Amino acid sequence: MGDFGQRAIFSFKIRRQVGGGIAIEHPSNAKIFRASDDGRIYIDGENGGLDKIFFEESINISPNEIRIKYQKILSNTLENNLISLSKMSPFVEMADMAYAITRLESFSSYSHVIDQIKELPSYEFIFPSIQLLMKSEFAGSGRNFHAHYAWGGGDFVDVGKYSYGFPRILPYPPARLKVSAFCSIAEDVTVVLGNHLTKAATTFPFQDEAFRWPSRHADIGKFEDSISSGVVIGNDVWIGRGVTILPGAVIGDGCIVGAESVVRGKVEPYSIYLGNPGYVLKPRFDAQTTSRLLALKWWEWPEWKIDRYCGMMMTDLQGFLDKAEKI
Repeated sequence: MGDFGQRAIFSFKIRRQVGGGIAIEHPSNAKIFRASDDGRIYIDGENGGLDKIFFEESINISPNEIRIKYQKILSNTLENNLISLSKMSPFVEMADMAYAITRLESFSSYSHVIDQIKELPSYEFIFPSIQLLMKSEFAGSGRNFHAHYAWGGGDFVDVGKYSYGFPRILPYPPARLKVSAFCSIAEDVTVVLGNHLTKAATTFPFQDEAFRWPSRHADIGKFEDSISSGVVIGNDVWIGRGVTILPGAVIGDGCIVGAESVVRGKVEPYSIYLGNPGYVLKPRFDAQTTSRLLALKWWEWPEWKIDRYCGMMMTDLQGFLDKAEKI
C-alpha cells in the first residue's frame, strides 16, 4: 500500500454494519468496535462478514486507546468519517484508518467531499489512501511514457514522475535523454542524441558499419564515427506533435514547443518556442511571474500538496502564486 512515513503500521478488519455505521476488529485481541447510530462505540464479539486488510506489521493497541480514537472519527456516513479524520491532529494510525474507511466504498461515492477535505489539516496523511484506491479503481487509465528506439537496444532515457509520451529516440551512446517531471509529449516527437562526424573526410559511419569493412574490426572501440550529445527537457514542458529535438538541446522548465518545430541549443524557461529553424516567439509570462514560478518548483512538492493546489494552478495563476508563497 505504500510508504506513509516513519510510523508503525498495524492491521485490522473493517466492514459496514447492516443499518449503518462501521465495525473494526482490533488487530491483537479480535475485539469488535462498532460505531452505532447513537454516535457511540460498542465492543462485542461479532466476527462475521469482515473484510480483511493487510498491513506490514502489527502493534499492540489497548482497547481503551482504540476506542477513544475511533469514537472521534466513526459515523454513519463515509463522507463524515473522512471529514472528521481530516480535521484531527495526525496520529500514528491515521493513514491506516483512512485506507480502511476509503475502501468501504468506491471513490465516486465520496469524491464530492475531496474539495472540502483537501483544505483540512491532515489531508497530507489522508491523501495516499485515497490515491491508492483511485489507482485501483482506475487501473489502466491515464497516459504513460514509452520510448521507441530507432535502432539498437539499451536504455538511454531518464524520466521524471507523471511525464507521458511516446518519443522516437535516435540513440548515440553514451548520450542520454532526460525528461523531467510533469512533461506532456505529443505524438511523432523525435529526439536525436548524436550526429555524424562533420570535420572528417566522410560523414559515413564506417565504424558502425564494421560488419561490412574488414579493416574496421581491428579498430572496434578505438574510434568513434559519431558525436553523442545528450538532451535535457525541464519540468512541466509541453512538446507539440511532430517536434524534432536535436543533440545538445536544453529545454527549460515550463516551456511550450510548437508542433513541427526543430529545437536546438538552449531554450530559456517559460518560453514559447516554434518553427524550423526554431526561435522563441515570446515568453509565456513577465519576468517577475517567471521568477516566482521557478522559485516555487511546485513539481518537487509532495503529491498531496500538488493535489491541494492543482485546481488553482489551472485557473488562477496569480492567486496560486500568492497563496503558495505563504505556505
